[in-house]
Amino acid sequence: MIDLPNAWGTTWTPEAILEIVAKTFSPDTRFGAAHPEGPVFTPVDETTRNDHAFLGSYDDGSGFWLDHDVPLNGGWSDLTAQFEFQKRSEGLAVVLIDVHVL
Repeated sequence: MIDLPNAWGTTWTPEAILEIVAKTFSPDTRFGAAHPEGPVFTPVDETTRNDHAFLGSYDDGSGFWLDHDVPLNGGWSDLTAQFEFQKRSEGLAVVLIDVHVL
């Protein structure tokens, strides 16, 4: 449900997200060790503690930004997804800016 590419021209696909997660959390890491095939995304309502989400609005009124930790293997990981919600006449366009460990 990503509407636009990021500022670098990247539109994140499910495959690209899975690839970055697998590279970031190899089997010798805490989140990679629980599953031989790599970390498993966990629904937000099934996590073990409160999430870490930071939401803000742009000073120019053009939209909002959101940094949100990604839940893996039943808990909140160090992986962060960064989004923009850009105002458009028909509503908000969703842009996944980046997925990385902060």
